[in-house]
Amino acid sequence: MGEDENSNLELMKGRFYADFKKLFTVNHEIKNFAYDVEFKKNMEIFQKKGRRVPIHLQSAVEVELKKLQKERHLVKLEELGENV
Repeated sequence: MGEDENSNLELMKGRFYADFKKLFTVNHEIKNFAYDVEFKKNMEIFQKKGRRVPIHLQSAVEVELKKLQKERHLVKLEELGENV
C-alpha cells in the first residue's frame, strides 16, 4: 500500500469512528435474534473452553508460571482430589 492509500484509509477510519462512535464504544446485547443453521450429517458436537489468558500473553504467562514453580511459590498439581 502506498502512502496516499494509508492516509485515505486513516481518514475513512476517523470518519467512521466519528459518525458511528457508539458502534465502536458501546457494548450492546442483541435480543430476539434468530439464525437458521444447517448441520452436516454425522457431525460431532463438542465444546471448547474459552481462553483464560489472551493469546498474545500466553508465552509470558508460561515463563512467569515456570519461574514461580522453580522458586517454589507455586506447586503444579498432577491430579485433583475431591476437595480441590
